[in-house]
Parts: sequence; structure tokens; C-alpha cells
Amino acid sequence: MAIDFLIGMDVQSRWKCFFCVPFFVLFILILPTPIVYAQVNTVELSEKELSYLKAKKNIRLCFNVNNMPMQGTNSEGVHVGVLADIKGLIAQKIEKQIASVSIGGEKLLSDSLRKDECDFFSTPTRPKKGKQSLVISLPYFLEPIAMLVANEQAAIKNIKYFAGKRFAIKKQTTILKTLQHKYPEIQFIPVHNAKTGLAMVTEGRVFAYVDSLTTLAYQAKKTGVTGLKITNFLDNTFQNFYVIRNDQSILLGILNKAISSITKAEKNAIVNSWGGIKYQKTNDSDVQFYWVITLLLIILVCCWVFIYRIRYQKKFLQASFNTLELEKKQLSADLDEQQQLSKQSIRFAEMFSHEYRTPVSIISTNLDILDLKNHQSSLFIESQIEKMRYAISKLIVLVETALDRESMASTNLIADKSEMDFIQLLDEVKEEIKLNHPKRKLDIQATETPCLLFADKKLLKIMLNNLLENAFKYSHINQPVIVKLATEDAIIAVKVIDKGIGIPYADIEHIFDKFHRASNTSNTVGIGLGLYLSKLIITQHQGSISVICPPEGGTHVNIELPKNGV
Repeated sequence: MAIDFLIGMDVQSRWKCFFCVPFFVLFILILPTPIVYAQVNTVELSEKELSYLKAKKNIRLCFNVNNMPMQGTNSEGVHVGVLADIKGLIAQKIEKQIASVSIGGEKLLSDSLRKDECDFFSTPTRPKKGKQSLVISLPYFLEPIAMLVANEQAAIKNIKYFAGKRFAIKKQTTILKTLQHKYPEIQFIPVHNAKTGLAMVTEGRVFAYVDSLTTLAYQAKKTGVTGLKITNFLDNTFQNFYVIRNDQSILLGILNKAISSITKAEKNAIVNSWGGIKYQKTNDSDVQFYWVITLLLIILVCCWVFIYRIRYQKKFLQASFNTLELEKKQLSADLDEQQQLSKQSIRFAEMFSHEYRTPVSIISTNLDILDLKNHQSSLFIESQIEKMRYAISKLIVLVETALDRESMASTNLIADKSEMDFIQLLDEVKEEIKLNHPKRKLDIQATETPCLLFADKKLLKIMLNNLLENAFKYSHINQPVIVKLATEDAIIAVKVIDKGIGIPYADIEHIFDKFHRASNTSNTVGIGLGLYLSKLIITQHQGSISVICPPEGGTHVNIELPKNGV
């Protein structure tokens, strides 16, 4: 038989809450999912408490009989009931067996405890102040006091409605004593057992039968009564404690730890196994009103939060959009400025290239005249003239190279790609390098010939000249420069190796920057465009370039180029 625990829902007032059903469903959906406990968690005990449990063979609990479903004995004499199951749960948590000892009345329980016939017992009442030899644990079981009434009766929340009504209650119980003391204006009729009380309600001789919720559900299910429902009795509850001798403080601490660790889900599982209760919340007209107001407030708050977040996000996105627009305009302005500077740089290079040749031509012509007069008059200045010619040639090479590279670095370099043999290109560069460095040795090591790729031959030639000029410039005249060439799948790998002065660690990060020169190259001629231009050429061929300076000295320049130019 299913027993409903209803708190004040009369038929006439139910329609008032009908419109709040959708909101109630929404509220239920957002509630957290109940936790299912797969196993009992043990409590953490101190070394002293563990030693105490180890020294005892078992712990003994005295209990009263004939108080089901709270506790009692079955046909085999085994301690059963709600409190017995809680005892078993505590035993699992402290990992120690708790034996049950059946005793008659509560007075006998106290005597058995003093005589050390048991270690503790359960009671719903606190020991009197005069009994200083006994102490109590934390409450380990708390349950509502409820009543069984006829189905047609409305739930009552105010004591004034109990005037003139009779309530049956089991005699000689803690609940009877508590309620008589708390409500002297209510007429309680003591009965021998729950069966008698339920029969009196069914016959209409009393308004309700009062007991603990679990006991009412258990007795109603056991007797099979119909036409009755369970409702609360003025929101009263009662508690159960364990009573221990005051010289057993260690046991008291152990029990309190175990009680504190018992979860609501564990307690509900035990109660439901004995009562089979379908528990529903209060639904009288006043509570209905509060529920509706609460749910509406929750919905209003959720809507307000949602609208506020939408507005906040809109403002945030608008601010972000405005910032991005400003950054876009700034980047566009910076790009225009850079393009203008690049055009100015090219125009300057073109102008300078035209203008510098006139004074250089005058100097060169006058050197020719001076050389002619030297031959005619024997002025003995051949060495001085040679030095001036050399200086002029160096100046021309330096300026032409700088202007050519500056112009190239400001534009898209690749103009004409075609299939070429990289090894053949290396041989051509080697022959040209010999003209400027006749005493230097260039060692080319290739794994296969020919080595074909699709690229701009003129640009790769400039790149190789730059790298080899640097290798000769910054290494000793007796040290050879090595170029290793290898192919792997669709990649050509080139490595230029010298045994020169290397590059300081702090400069490697910026070695490909425009106009950057390493800190150890101040005594050599250069303008910092060679490696920058080389990387630009390789990058525009979809390749990569890196520099490594091994601990033993020198510089390794590693290049990778795709064979198909993509």
C-alpha cells in the first residue's frame, strides 16, 4: 500500500496552484541530481581510538524490544529495525563489530550500562541532570512527528484548529510525554498499540493517531488500513542519542565521528527500507502562495540576469568592435606610411646612384692624368696611385652593392622562375669568387648530380655570393669554406660551413634583421644587408634559413629549398 506524506493540501485550494505547475517543473529541472552512494566511507580515527577498538573484542549495544520499526528482534532473535540498521552502518564506518544485547525497560538499560553489561544504549530522552555518570552522543537519528488522519481531512498548520479534537497516541512513550508537556491544551488519548490507534481513527472515534513518521508508515503498511493519509503534526520532531558512561570518553569520540559521517542519503535509504514512504512537501494554501512567489522571483531574477548579461555582452562586443576599427585604421595608416618610406628609399637610391658617379668619375679621370704625368716625369708615386685606384674601386663596389640591395629589399624579388641545376650554379659562383679571393679554397660536396629545382637563378646566385663572401670575410685565409648539398624527397638542403670568428649568442636572434651587424665585426667592411637579403630571397622561394654556431667555433648556415618552388 502506498502512503502519501502530505502536508496540508486541501481539494478546494489546489486549483490556486495550477498555473504555477510549469514554473514548478522548471524549478525541479534545475535542481541538482541526487548522489548515489556506492559504498560506505569509513571514518578517520586517531591512534588512541584505534588502539581502544583493537583492545576490545566487540562493542555492546543494549536495546529495548517490541518497538518496531525502530528496533526489536525477529523470529530468530536478531536485532532488527531502523536503529539496528544505523548501528550496523556505524559498525562499518569504524570497522568494528557491534553486538546487540536485548534488555527490558529504559531503567534496566541504565543499570546494565553501569554494571558494564554493555557499552552504550539508544534513547530518545536526555539523561536527568542528576545522572552525572552518564553522557550522551550527538543525535544520530532525527525524524518528524506525524499523524494518520482520514483522507477527507485537510492538513492543519495552526494549533487553534486542534481545539476539541482527540488524538490517539501510544502510551508510556517519550513522544506522549513530550507532546503533553508542550501542548497541555490538546487532548491526547493513550492507547496500548498502533493497531488500536489506527482502528479508532478509521471508526471516527479520534481525529488522528500520532507517532513518528517511520512508525506510522510501517504500521499502516503492516495493518493494511485504507482511507487514511499521513500528515505532519505541527512541525514537531524527536531525536535519538546514544548514552555512554562518562569514563568512556574514547568510545564517545568514536561514536560522534561515525555519527557525523552518516549522510542524509544513507539515513533515507534505511528509513525507506522500513517505512516505504512517498514523501511530499507541504502544499496548503499559504505555502502554495509562498511557493508561487518564490518561483516567480527565481524566474524574474534569472530573466534579469540573462538580460543584464546580454546587454553587458553587447556593450563589450561594441567596445571590442570599436577598438578593432581604431586598430585597423592605425594599421592602415602605418602601412601607408611604410609604403611611402619605401618609395622614398627607392627614389633616394635612384637619385644617389645617379649623382655620386660624377664626383667619382672626376677623381678617376684625374688619377689617370696623374698616372700619365708620373710616367713622363718619373714622380715615383706608383704605389700611391695604385692605392687610390683600389680605394676608388672599393668605394664603387660598396655603393653599387648597397644601392642595388636596398632597391631589391624594398620590392618583390622573384621575377623569373625556371628549371635550373643548383650544382651548376654553385660552380659558376665558385669561379666568380676566385676572382676576388684567388688564395681561398671552396670545397663543394654534393650527394647527387644534377640537382634540379624550379627557382629564380639570378636571385639564388646573389644569395650564394652573399653567404660565401661572408664566410671568406670572417674566416682565416688558410681555412677552407665548405658547401654541402643534399636532397631529400622534394627538398634541397644546403649547408655553408666556415671555421671563422662565429656569431655571438646575443646576435644570432637578430642576425637576419635589416642593417644589423654582429658585435664582433666592427673591424670589417659591411652594411648589414647581405643576410637580410639572403633570407628574403629564400623566404620568397618558400624555403627556410637558419644559423648555428657550434662550440668549437665557426658558423653553419643551413638552407632548405623546395625543388618545385612551392
